[in-house]
Amino acid sequence: MFRSNRATTPALLQLESVECGAAALGMVLGHFGRHVPLAELREECGVSRDGSKAANIVKAARRYGLEARGLSLPLEGVRELRGPYIVFWNFNHFLVVEGIRGTRVFINDPASGHRTIGWDEFDEGFTGVAIVFERTPTFQAGGTQPTALPGLWRRLRGNLPAFFFCAVAGLLLILPGLAMPTFTQIFLDAVIVEGRYGWFRPLMMAMTAALLLQLCLTGIQLSYLRRLRLSLAAKLNAGFLRHLLRLPLRFYAQRFPGEIASRTNLNDKIAATLSGELARTVIDLMTMAAYAAVMAYYSLLLTSIGIAFAAVNFLVLRWMSAR
Repeated sequence: MFRSNRATTPALLQLESVECGAAALGMVLGHFGRHVPLAELREECGVSRDGSKAANIVKAARRYGLEARGLSLPLEGVRELRGPYIVFWNFNHFLVVEGIRGTRVFINDPASGHRTIGWDEFDEGFTGVAIVFERTPTFQAGGTQPTALPGLWRRLRGNLPAFFFCAVAGLLLILPGLAMPTFTQIFLDAVIVEGRYGWFRPLMMAMTAALLLQLCLTGIQLSYLRRLRLSLAAKLNAGFLRHLLRLPLRFYAQRFPGEIASRTNLNDKIAATLSGELARTVIDLMTMAAYAAVMAYYSLLLTSIGIAFAAVNFLVLRWMSAR
C-alpha cells in the first residue's frame, strides 16, 4: 500500500449545494494560509444556480496565486497525488481530499466537514477528475480564519441578563443536589439504624423543602431560557430581513427563491442552539466545577482520580470521532 501525507485544511461549510466548488477552493487556500470569505469565492468561481465548473475553480485558484491543474486519472492514481486536492464526487459535488492512509481516505466535505471514509466508498464516488494545487511565488497569504466566538458574543451580549439568571439558577441547584444525598445518609444512619424516629418528620420536611427549591429553580431556569430563545429569534430574524433588503440584485439572480426562504429557518435553529445546547453546556460546566470543588474538600485524591477518568474519556471520544 502506498501512503500519502495527510494535509490539514480548515473547515468551510457551504450554505447552498451549488457552493461546494467555491467552498472546496476556500479550504485549499486556507491550507496555504490565505483565508477568503465564501461570498468572495462564490463570485470568483462564477457560481450560478447550476453550481460551478472545474475550469472556473482552476481559473479562480490561479488568480489567487496558486498553480492549479485539472487531471483525469484512474482510482489508483490518486495515491500518487499530494494533498490537499479537489475531486469531483458523484458527478454532482466537489470535496477536498487531505490524504490517504492504507484503506482510509481523509476528506473535508463542504457539506459536512472533516470525515474519514473507506477506500470502497471512495471508489464508488470518485469520478476520475481531480484538481491539484501548488504555491507560486505570486501567492500571498492573508485574511483571517473565521471563528464562532465573535459571532456568538455579538448575538448574546444583548441578552446577558437572562443568561446570567440561568447560570445563577444552575449554580443554586447545586444546593438541593448536595442536600438530598446528605438527607438520605441521615435517614439510613440515624432513623433506620439507630432508631431515632423523632428525626423522621423534620427530615421529611427538609427533603420536601429541598425538592420544592429544586423545582422552583428549575422552573426559573427554563423560563429564562425560553425568554432567551424568543429574544434571540426575534433579533436574528429582524437583522436577517434588514440584510436581505440591502443585498444587490445579483445576489438574488444567482439563487433560487426557495433557498433564500429556507435561510429564515436557520435563525430559529441558531436561537434554539444558543439558548438550548450551548447555554446548558455552559451551565453544566459551571456546575461540574462547583461539584469538583466540593469533592476536593472531602477527598483530593478521589477528586483527582475522577477528573483523570473524565479526561481520559474525553480524549478517547475525540480520538474516535477523528477516525
